[in-house]
Amino acid sequence: MLCHGQCVDPTSSPDHCGGCDRPCLANSTCTQGACACKPGFKDCNKVPGDGCESNLATDKANCGACGVVCPYHCVASACVCSSSVAGSCGTSKSLYCTASGTCATCASGTFNCDTMGSCTCTGVCVGNTCNE
Repeated sequence: MLCHGQCVDPTSSPDHCGGCDRPCLANSTCTQGACACKPGFKDCNKVPGDGCESNLATDKANCGACGVVCPYHCVASACVCSSSVAGSCGTSKSLYCTASGTCATCASGTFNCDTMGSCTCTGVCVGNTCNE
């Protein structure tokens, strides 16, 4: 197809996908004359003007799939926490991050004041210190 004096293939041209002056937007590619999201990306918000805005590998609002919300972090399309990052399981003093990167709950009657997985406090957490 001739677009602005240049010969283009409308089945694969990212600037002329399906016809002249029909560009594919962010994180998409032209396949068989239609724009499609690149692997790992989706148009989760369904806004036509911003392309495939969600990176499913890192977007904590769309982790692994559209609408899957992570309360902590999204890494490689999975919800994970970090035992080295205080508060990565949220602000609840009964939660902590396990070695496998998932959030867990302290045993009944104990709290995780330092948010690093100690679950040794049986009193009241004041900041990151246990007052027993």
